[in-house]
Formats: sequence, C-alpha cells, structure tokens
Amino acid sequence: QRQSCANALMDVAGQDLIPQVESTLRADLLLEVWVERELVLLLAKLGQRDRVDQWIRELQGVAGQAPNTATLPAILDALARMADLQFRSGRVREAAVTHQQRIDLLGDIAARVRPELGVGLTDEQKAIHYNLACCHALLGETEQALNALQTSLEASTIRLEMALVDGDLKSLRELPQWRVWVEKNTPAAGQEEAAEGAEGDQR
Repeated sequence: QRQSCANALMDVAGQDLIPQVESTLRADLLLEVWVERELVLLLAKLGQRDRVDQWIRELQGVAGQAPNTATLPAILDALARMADLQFRSGRVREAAVTHQQRIDLLGDIAARVRPELGVGLTDEQKAIHYNLACCHALLGETEQALNALQTSLEASTIRLEMALVDGDLKSLRELPQWRVWVEKNTPAAGQEEAAEGAEGDQR
C-alpha cells in the first residue's frame, strides 16, 4: 500500500512539494532505503536532479571496477540499481546501455563457469532483455524492442501476459505485426499444461 501511494504521488506531485521532500531528506537520517529512493526520484521528476545524478555517478564508479571474483557481485548490483535509477529518472537511453552492459557481463561470466552454474546466469541474462525491450520501445526503436522482448520470453520469470499490459510497451502493441507476433508466442493449451506439470514436479 505504501508503494502504491508512492507511485500515485509520483503521478500528481507538483513543484510546491519540493521544499517538503527536501526537508524530509535532510531531517530523517533513518529513512527506509526504498522511501529515500522514491523521494529522490520524485525530486528528479520535478527537476531537482542533483541527488539522483550523484547516486548514478557513485554507481558508475562501482560498475567501472575491473571485474574479478571479489568485485563481480558489487558490479552486477551497481549495474542493476543504476539502470533502474536511469530509467525511472527519464534517462532511458542510458538505461538501455546499462542493461546491455549487464547482459554482456552475465554472458561473459556464464561462458567461463561450469555449465550447471551458467544456467541461472543465462536465465537472468534473458530476463533483463525485458527491461531492455521497454527502453527501446520508449525510444521508438520498435524492431530492437521486439527482438529483445522475444529473447526475454525464454527466461523462466517472464510471461507473455506481462507484455500485453505493460505501458512501456504500448508502441509495440500498436505495430501491424503485433497480433501475429503474439499468436506465434502464445503456447498451445497442451503445452501450457505440460509446462505447469513440469514445474509442479520440480517443486
């Protein structure tokens, strides 16, 4: 409910709210991390980008480290957080670049580890393509968006139903070929039942 309220505030907030938000950020040193993030993104939407840009610069510093066993977890986390901040603060082109960096890094790692360890990395890599598709769609790059979305459907966490309602993918749903693409990627009833049964067996 609190997250829903934060989302609603993002839609209706005006310039008059800036002093109150800035005062809250200065005064409350024990803000929950997600609350601080939402307030900083709200300020960015209202034109006060200093804090979010500082966060992005700090994350760029972490992500720019030489990748090795010790630094990889921090680099991957920084790339994920940076892409989210860039996307939600309107820097969509930069978010697309960051998502691609994360995809490439995961692919490189997956190629260097044992096959059984690479499966999860490859699955995550494919899932990130959904976020990349959203970026390309918002940038008007519909062919690249559709290709990225196609790849994302190979991930265990991505479902076609998500693309049917996601506002970021609206431009894809307006394409002449969208209906055919959806039909091609809609599993037959028998396939869905088999997949659900397999998931149940795994559990």
